[in-house]
Amino acid sequence: TLGRIDTVKAEISTAWVEPGHEVLEVGCGTGRLSRLMADRGAKVTAVDVSEKMLAAARENAPGVELLHVTATEIDRLGEGRFDRVVSTLVFSELSEDELDYVLRAASRLLKPGGKLVVADEVRPARFWQRAAASLVRFPLAAVT
Repeated sequence: TLGRIDTVKAEISTAWVEPGHEVLEVGCGTGRLSRLMADRGAKVTAVDVSEKMLAAARENAPGVELLHVTATEIDRLGEGRFDRVVSTLVFSELSEDELDYVLRAASRLLKPGGKLVVADEVRPARFWQRAAASLVRFPLAAVT
């Protein structure tokens, strides 16, 4: 994202999350967004499949409930529990079946009037945009 995801995360935390909200973050990574939301006064539960990411999140987001859970296991967190379910850069990594399952599970986890907030990659529509994106993404993917 060349740093743009930090701006998106800041916008999510200020525009979509209110003090007192119960929030589930699916795929918390290093905990940056979890920390921003908790700092706003939200009660945050964050899940990630990677223990390495959760270790970083423990340091970066104190006070956040962190769980080693895959996106397809979120349904066990309690129906109608959250005001917001948020996710950044996770849904594009899921298969179509997983995505369908996670979207259905997220809708069950939300309280009435709750919102699902997703920021993710999309495939550019034009060939030249896809080619340019590939040229940028390939070296970054190779390094990581």
